[in-house]
Amino acid sequence: MRYTCAAMARRGVKYFNEHSYDLCVLDVMMPDKDGFSLAEEIRSENEQAPIVFPYRQEPDRGPVSPVSKPGRRLPSPLQS
Repeated sequence: MRYTCAAMARRGVKYFNEHSYDLCVLDVMMPDKDGFSLAEEIRSENEQAPIVFPYRQEPDRGPVSPVSKPGRRLPSPLQS
């Protein structure tokens, strides 16, 4: 398995445009852009790009809101 890690969203977009990926795993909070905006940018280039947001549910706040476009939500293996 090979992967590319980008700490900044703008670098992630650059990598995405230069290479082919089977899966995009995005963080909701990044230093230069939120992951939801980055997902929309990636989807504008490739509507079929699979995107995953790992998240954890806050007990008092509920789960993080999903991306504006509906997708299938999978239960987190990290929840206890």
